[in-house]
Amino acid sequence: LDKITGGFQAGELVIFTAETGVGKTLLAQQTRLHACTSGLHTLFASAEMGAEHLLSRDLPTAAGVRRFKLRQPEKLNRDDFGALLEAAAHQCELCRVLDGAVSIARIRRAARQMRNSGGLDLIIIDYDELVEAPGETELDQQRNVAVGSKRLAVEFRIPVIVISQLRKLLKGEDRRQPSLQRLY
Repeated sequence: LDKITGGFQAGELVIFTAETGVGKTLLAQQTRLHACTSGLHTLFASAEMGAEHLLSRDLPTAAGVRRFKLRQPEKLNRDDFGALLEAAAHQCELCRVLDGAVSIARIRRAARQMRNSGGLDLIIIDYDELVEAPGETELDQQRNVAVGSKRLAVEFRIPVIVISQLRKLLKGEDRRQPSLQRLY
């Protein structure tokens, strides 16, 4: 990703957008995990999934254990258990997942706490439409989330990644061509 984009830069707002179910959250999680293993610590603000759910995805990935085995523990073998224990022992204590009712103000408070207690190098917001924001219309609310996210990037001098879904298609719209209206 760094080779394609030139890397994420301080003060930059990056928006990952695509249709529902194509892996935006997975890409964001992998970005967070890669940053952490490189010594860069992330605040992952999830308005969509709980912290426990997100972390339950990370552990099997880090351990090299297929995720379905956590849902069917009778399929775990001794090597799987060992790998899971090893991966759990190396979880980062500086990175944080913020879940529940997410707003730009709450993200800012958590970001300040992280910066003051060991470092903050990246913020990921998943996803924009679920972040609480003022505004009379949905477009006003999303605009306020985008502006607030950019302000976070500038204030903390770090990249901020925002996950956004394309608007669901209305009857008769052409699925082949993404349009600016669908992005809004």
